[in-house]
Amino acid sequence: MFLSATKNVVFALFFASMIACVKHDVKLPAGYINEQDMVPILVDIHLIEGARSGKLVLGDTNSLPDYYAKIYEKHNITEAEFKESFAWYTEHPEKLKAVYEEVIVSLSKLEEVNARKKPRYPEDDYEEDISLPVDSLTKNAKKKLHR
Repeated sequence: MFLSATKNVVFALFFASMIACVKHDVKLPAGYINEQDMVPILVDIHLIEGARSGKLVLGDTNSLPDYYAKIYEKHNITEAEFKESFAWYTEHPEKLKAVYEEVIVSLSKLEEVNARKKPRYPEDDYEEDISLPVDSLTKNAKKKLHR
């Protein structure tokens, strides 16, 4: 009898855990920013925050809220729409995760493009063995001067 009760409890726990793992497709309420539109907004926000890093850039008199206002304007949304939508996504982590997976893909692509555009300088290709002791550096420098 104890084994059948234990078996029933284990079965009930297994069944409950399976139900908990089933994804319930949550629908975005009307008036909130959808996933496809949220991705480029968050990409822009992360680019601005990354560039600013909370510091004033030389010659830049705009504050971070000014940049946010420009992002909202660019994407034809209001601050309230963004904040309400973002709050909804934070309450639905599976949806937020999906959005941020796309944000990461977009930022990675931008990083690749910028890396390809970065100018190469001849000194970038120059490799010097910096593991030499200080004395050998001065000896090598003297040899080069006497040549």
